Amino acid sequence: MFITNICSFSSNKLDWSSTKYKDVDEWIKFGKKHLRRTYRNGGVGPYAFDCSGFTMYMYKELGYALPHSSSAQSDHGEKIKATHVQPGDLVFYAGSKGSKIGHVGIVIETTDDDFSFIHASLKQGICIDKSTHPYYKSRYKTARRIFDMTADNSKKRHDKEKSTEEIQPTPQPQEEELELPGQTTDDVDNQSIDNSVDKRNSVDKNKKNTPKKKESRRERRKKEKAEKQRLEKEKAEKQRLEREKAEKKKQENARQNTKKDVEKDSQKISPKNDEQPAITKKTHVVEKGETMYRISKMAGLTVDELKEINGLTSNDLKIGQVLIIEK
Repeated sequence: MFITNICSFSSNKLDWSSTKYKDVDEWIKFGKKHLRRTYRNGGVGPYAFDCSGFTMYMYKELGYALPHSSSAQSDHGEKIKATHVQPGDLVFYAGSKGSKIGHVGIVIETTDDDFSFIHASLKQGICIDKSTHPYYKSRYKTARRIFDMTADNSKKRHDKEKSTEEIQPTPQPQEEELELPGQTTDDVDNQSIDNSVDKRNSVDKNKKNTPKKKESRRERRKKEKAEKQRLEKEKAEKQRLEREKAEKKKQENARQNTKKDVEKDSQKISPKNDEQPAITKKTHVVEKGETMYRISKMAGLTVDELKEINGLTSNDLKIGQVLIIEK
């Protein structure tokens, strides 16, 4: 069957009626179903690919055998300019370690200024990028057309499917049922790896369907204990902050009360002689950290003048002491 398909593509135009796709858009849609599949060196699908493995896999769907190498694939088909590419054409880029061809993708959409292509990226797996991306723009090498896929063979395909349905109305297989690609010479060493990937995906699928394990009593108690400790710690921290706030308020009230008491005492003192402060004079209550020099500067007096009007013989001061600061 594979040989027959290749023979039917002897001309450059692809006869879509000989494939299971009605046109290039449907074929590209099949390729997009593999987006975000894993990149793996040597991978040929359907769950993991490298760049040439993906293009080989896609063209295998059309019955055309590409080699498993981007450099070798660049020798197939007809060489075309980047401005003339069409959906389905292969585009080639230099590898990351040199100027030779080391990467390949499939054009899926074109505009007047650029084109988009689907490929297997080392970091993102199967993804879509634009030709104007600086990385790919600087590494573009060439483009190849294996088939002219713009030919409209939809009518032939429709007539063929209609006649088949009249003979045997058997429903066609769904595209989701991916067919494993055949081996090439380069695939032999990778078959065991492909099988392991298939098994791993099957295991991951079973894990998703497995109900969540019920939490054990020991684990539940451990979580409850940790939560209780967290709440107690928060409560203790809150109480500490409240105590500090109350202590600061208490100290502030005590300082205010002390200042008021001193002012009251100064008002009750009656001058017995000329050395006592006169109530009619401007006074100052000594606060913590103040010196005779600082108070004299504030009052516009010398230290000696301040000492003289207050009847002092030394520079020693006490907190709360009332000084006359006016001659």
